[in-house]
Amino acid sequence: MPAAQRRVRRTRSMNRHLVENLRLRTAELAVAASTVRGAGGKGVTRAARAALKSVPLRRFAVRSRSAFDRVLESQTRRIQARLPRGARHWGVARKVLNIFLRSVVFHRHLCSAYKLERTEAWLELPLDRHVAEGIQREYAGTALPRWRTIKGLLPDVSAAYQRAGRSIAAVRGAEPVHLEYYWWRNPGHRTNRRDGQQRHTQAGRRRYRHRRAQPDRRTALHRIVDHARGLGKANRLDPDGRLAGLFEHGPVGREALD
Repeated sequence: MPAAQRRVRRTRSMNRHLVENLRLRTAELAVAASTVRGAGGKGVTRAARAALKSVPLRRFAVRSRSAFDRVLESQTRRIQARLPRGARHWGVARKVLNIFLRSVVFHRHLCSAYKLERTEAWLELPLDRHVAEGIQREYAGTALPRWRTIKGLLPDVSAAYQRAGRSIAAVRGAEPVHLEYYWWRNPGHRTNRRDGQQRHTQAGRRRYRHRRAQPDRRTALHRIVDHARGLGKANRLDPDGRLAGLFEHGPVGREALD
């Protein structure tokens, strides 16, 4: 065999190996602990990642939305069955699968290798509470079902939110799977949290500053005792627990040592 043909064959083999590693790595990154928080049971993250690694991506390279939806549903059920007992929820399986497919389609090498270019328009928006709130804010159609939790998500409720998402995406001129990024960042703030999480974070900072403004009597007392011991004055100042008595009368400062 000529050397040029051997080099081409080695290159193709290396490319297949690279694509496989990229696929496995993408499956690992698709599911964080926060992705399946509250799903119930132990080992949900590990099980979800393992299930995603065995998703046959070539089956999604179809020619119609209806065929894509059939493959999506069958793979959702397969992932659901592979989750630990107590965490076998349809909504959890659908969420991790949608995140994985979005990551694959957004990855130039994987999308090309598995011929998934046309599927971007058919991808579902990965649902969670924050995405559901974004859909509820922008959807101008009929009332949506009440959002509960991702583990309580049922197929008909998911379908209603996906239809609403497609309607919003048409108005925005984007694909439905991109909608989350409209609600993810709060422009002008150095954060990657969604708008709702940003509000929660700001409220948390205010509570933290309020707590910092309140004197911690016990901590102040401990600092005084530690300082006194460091100077060798503890026995002289506190032979009968005088410092402990100061704690009963309010905050004390270092001047109490003088």
